[in-house]
Amino acid sequence: MFFNVGTFLRKKIDKSCAIKQKEISTTANLDEINAVISEANAKNTFAIFTDLRISEDFSERTLSRVKFKNCDLSNSIFKRVYFHTCIFDDCDFTHSDFTGANFSQCEGSRIRNAHKAKGLENIYIGSHIGNFETAIRPLLNVWLDWERLGIIGRIPLFAGSTSTIVFIPTYIYFIEIYNKHINAFHEVLQKNASNGIYYIILSNFSTKIGPLKISPLTLYSLIAAILLLSASLAYGIFCPIRIKEFSRERWCYTLDNRSIITYWPVAWKYPVARIFAGTAFLTGGCAAMYVILNKLYEIITYIALNS
Repeated sequence: MFFNVGTFLRKKIDKSCAIKQKEISTTANLDEINAVISEANAKNTFAIFTDLRISEDFSERTLSRVKFKNCDLSNSIFKRVYFHTCIFDDCDFTHSDFTGANFSQCEGSRIRNAHKAKGLENIYIGSHIGNFETAIRPLLNVWLDWERLGIIGRIPLFAGSTSTIVFIPTYIYFIEIYNKHINAFHEVLQKNASNGIYYIILSNFSTKIGPLKISPLTLYSLIAAILLLSASLAYGIFCPIRIKEFSRERWCYTLDNRSIITYWPVAWKYPVARIFAGTAFLTGGCAAMYVILNKLYEIITYIALNS
């Protein structure tokens, strides 16, 4: 269950006389940031940074009661930083590095470019980070993360691709053997066309049988099976273990001190592999549905004509 500390933090800010933003440049340097934080600590209130571009190295520091509002934190380094009662409101995390950071009673709402940040999957959570589920995600990460691909792959329509790939080539192989023998039989029959009664009997028999043709639906089935198997292999190879073992609900609601902030970044890994798997699932699924619907139409038509 998420611990929403947003209301708690905002009340705390309202009760305190939070310092006003100092007249600093659009890009804040580390000295100016330290000065604001020191003044806030002296007054026992929040240090608030608004509409700033911050790209500094905060490694192994403690940031307590700091609010970043609409700040561009691109390329900032927060390695092994201890965040305590901090707020990230509408901030840009592009290429920020949070490896080994520790978050306690923090809130992150409408985070931008979280998928481009480093190390979010390996942060330590003292208590749940509220509102990270409001992070602004590109459509690729909304509709095509590894969790969703895993759900698609478990649909029964996609589960039989391996057996189909084994069956169809075997089926085609036996048809090829059968057609070879039928063609050889016809050749012998043509060479012995003058053998009277035997020719008449065999020729009558040969008109009843002939080479079997492979239906286009068989080819579509094979293509669908190859695509679905390729998608399943991509999922099996590239999908992180965390996503295979835990659903988002189980990770966030049944495990202690787990947050979606450590789940989503893992589900967003390897975008090229995700695009390939999603495309293969889509095209393979469409081909499979086309075959199934055609077969259902043939069955319904046959029943209607012969009932």
